[in-house]
Amino acid sequence: MSDENRLFHKMKLEKEKIRQLSFKEKIGYFSDYYKWPFIVALIVIVSVILLIKAYVQNNFNTTLNITLVNGSIISTADWQAELERLYGIDGEKNRIVFNKGNFTESEDAEVNMSTYNKLFSNFYAKEVDVYIGTKTDVTYFAGQKYFEDLSTFLDKEMYDELLSRDMIFFVQKTEYDNEEKPYLKDIPVGIIINDTAGYKNSGVVMGKDTDAIMCAASTSTNKENIKTFIKYMLE
Repeated sequence: MSDENRLFHKMKLEKEKIRQLSFKEKIGYFSDYYKWPFIVALIVIVSVILLIKAYVQNNFNTTLNITLVNGSIISTADWQAELERLYGIDGEKNRIVFNKGNFTESEDAEVNMSTYNKLFSNFYAKEVDVYIGTKTDVTYFAGQKYFEDLSTFLDKEMYDELLSRDMIFFVQKTEYDNEEKPYLKDIPVGIIINDTAGYKNSGVVMGKDTDAIMCAASTSTNKENIKTFIKYMLE
């Protein structure tokens, strides 16, 4: 008997078997027979729906990413709406993104390490524009060259004004002179914003007696939008 005939014979026997079953038995038979194909098909359908949903939800341009470390935001809704008006965006196709819930000063060492790893990935993927943190974490990431030198990033008038108001945060970097002798050079990487109107209106809360330091990410592709945000925070 050929393979085709064997298949036909098997199908005929199966059909006859089903015909002899009661209605309840037929329901059970089809449930058992088609259960796994049905589950697989359902998984495929759900996966496709989730992929489409994820694409729609993430199909937008990031006008500005604000990464907050060792602090919290009371409510992002009002601040987000104000920033959308500042940049003239709709909040749908073009958005302000808040990256929060990042803690490197937790009592849990695993939480701290996980946050550092996440932030390294964010910087590498060019997902950080504005960084707001504390002295410890800012100093650490400045050592990895993830922040702009504000003396060259900002226009001279703004930088000199911030310098005169003692609002610039410096980190020290080892440099070498013409004779290859090392010396420490102060690099301006952040702006202390605790007393600015922009900070007070933002809803950002840092720890008690903690300086909130705003930095410009060196890996960002939204440099002009960062400058607009800095001017807004300092007005």
